[in-house]
Amino acid sequence: RTRRLRALHHARLALAAAGASEEQLQTVDAATTNELRRAARAAWTRRPSAPSSRHEAVSKVLRGMKAQHGVVATAHDEHGGLAVDVLVRLPDGRAVAVEVDGPSHFCADDPKRPLGHTRLKRRLLEHAGLEAVSVPYYEWDRIPHWSSMERERYLQRKLGITTRLVYDGGDSSSFAPLEGERGASRLA
Repeated sequence: RTRRLRALHHARLALAAAGASEEQLQTVDAATTNELRRAARAAWTRRPSAPSSRHEAVSKVLRGMKAQHGVVATAHDEHGGLAVDVLVRLPDGRAVAVEVDGPSHFCADDPKRPLGHTRLKRRLLEHAGLEAVSVPYYEWDRIPHWSSMERERYLQRKLGITTRLVYDGGDSSSFAPLEGERGASRLA
């Protein structure tokens, strides 16, 4: 039952994102009762399980970025009827949905290719007015768990934060263009 309810809410959001007219959406709404629509939305936004340790680690680093960057991170948030792993509000006013994508979000035969449900969710988040940023397991897991500085640098790049990071002991980082690549950037 929960899977079917999620599919119903998912379909309604996908129709809206695909540009369905208000009349078309009203036709869909007329075919379902208010109680059914509320149950479908609740099923979609409800988290079926506890967050992974990877998700907790990303959330912890994002919460720690508040002091230097003014990042406000809220884990397990909901926006526009969509469950968001971490909703981040940046000082420049941007709202960013950070999705921590484990192996179940990618093809088995091509581990860097996102599955359809993952791609659709990103489109729905963007349609809801959020910038969607993926933190895929194959990138995050390569950063040593003891290196909070490297993890913060990684998330700084992902979020497009261009302010200089200063750490204890004088270590610092800032964006610098990659040689030979237009518009690309990295932390130096």
